[in-house]
Amino acid sequence: MVKTLKMVICVVDDDPIFHYVCKVNFSLLSKNLELITFFDGRQAYDYFIARSEQGKSLPDVLLVDINMPIMNGWELVDHLSNKQLLQATKLYIVSSSVSPEDSFRSLSKKEVTSYVTKPLLKENFEAICQSDKDQI
Repeated sequence: MVKTLKMVICVVDDDPIFHYVCKVNFSLLSKNLELITFFDGRQAYDYFIARSEQGKSLPDVLLVDINMPIMNGWELVDHLSNKQLLQATKLYIVSSSVSPEDSFRSLSKKEVTSYVTKPLLKENFEAICQSDKDQI
């Protein structure tokens, strides 16, 4: 799959405020990015499958909330992993959960780059943007 020069960040979270916060913060850090948002894991899964079947590039970065309706974050990660659709994507689990079990579970998955607790800080957004610079 061909990578574009524009960084593509996909946010999967049922909270529209988090979508807005991501849009504002990422746009302040880079004008050369595209933000794609989904409100549940099923929408994101369908997007990844369609892009893959069309031979189109997948997002460079994926931020996934754990607790969402229809398909939660764990289910999304498992489905995408089983289809081998996360190999070129930096995956961040983002959650308001401070449960050690959620953190351990996310970091036990080889596809997960990091577990980030909400609310995300400016430094979190900077680190996420910087983590993908070497791939673009």
